Amino acid sequence: NHPHLVIAFANMELSYLIDLGLKLIPPQPEEDVEAAEQPANLRRQPQFAFEAWLAEALAEGVVGRQFPETSRRVAAVAGSWRARFPGHLWARLARDNCASLLKEGREAVPAIWFVQQRVKALDPRDGPVTILDLCSGLGFLGMLLAEILPKERVHACILIDQAWPLKGSPKDATTDGPTAMSVADSGTSRRNRTRLNWDHIYNLPWPVTLTTRRSDLKLPSTHAQILSRILEPAPGPALILGIHLCGILSIRAIETFNRGPKCAGLVLKPCCLPAMEYVKQGTRWTLGTHSFSATEVCCWGKYNKNQWKGPVKATMAPRFNAWAENLYRGIYADNKTYDHVELVPGNY
Repeated sequence: NHPHLVIAFANMELSYLIDLGLKLIPPQPEEDVEAAEQPANLRRQPQFAFEAWLAEALAEGVVGRQFPETSRRVAAVAGSWRARFPGHLWARLARDNCASLLKEGREAVPAIWFVQQRVKALDPRDGPVTILDLCSGLGFLGMLLAEILPKERVHACILIDQAWPLKGSPKDATTDGPTAMSVADSGTSRRNRTRLNWDHIYNLPWPVTLTTRRSDLKLPSTHAQILSRILEPAPGPALILGIHLCGILSIRAIETFNRGPKCAGLVLKPCCLPAMEYVKQGTRWTLGTHSFSATEVCCWGKYNKNQWKGPVKATMAPRFNAWAENLYRGIYADNKTYDHVELVPGNY
């Protein structure tokens, strides 16, 4: 059913498939039939030198030099996934020759380091932390945190994205056991179709509760529900994480943090600038005590099939810096820092 996938695998050497965590399984003799029929997620895969390769790749550049211990920890966790995940789930995470895994890992390292330091600084008597991973995608950041943080300090990691499946029936809500639950947002836009598969979240054991929530962060109703259903009932402090948030989603992340009564930390890595439509509408945003106009930060251009269609990116640095500065000034917090971590050499 997937001819392009078959052709791609047909041209790969067996050694590469083994390194990636996939292997051909020979026919089983009759006495091994029972073992072969065991659930795939209980069958251990070979490790080889994958973890060392990933650790070396993550150690390259600014991220590895600035956060060496966290980079090694991320590599160790990803290596453990390769060792214990069934082949089809590991292949999903390791697609494109592990390019996505490396990219997500590098972007996650600074956020994980901050969360580690913040959790250490919080008083355990205040209760376990609830972590919201906004626009989570497949959930790499939340998955890594679920493995790295002390499990007794974490109430739940909630992966929020509009592309998760909607799972709302009473039967479904209890099917996956105590380490997997899903919450539906009735305000999710019907224009957005499900694209994410959650088997790697719900079909595998995790040290702490790892959950998905299908939500469109651009809708006002979403923030009201996050506040009333997650932040207010949380048993302890909440941490808001937003990595690669496009356009006004960065504004929504700050609004969520500013309004949350138990929010004790925010990590924000903005992505693209807001669209020019906000300039045409005369939009002015207010975050905390700070206000700024769309004319200061908006820009035309967008990605189309992973190709940038717009101004030369090198010319956009002043406007992006203005965007980051306005977002920073809008965060309402007693203590905050503004760090520049060069994930890609030469990028702003």
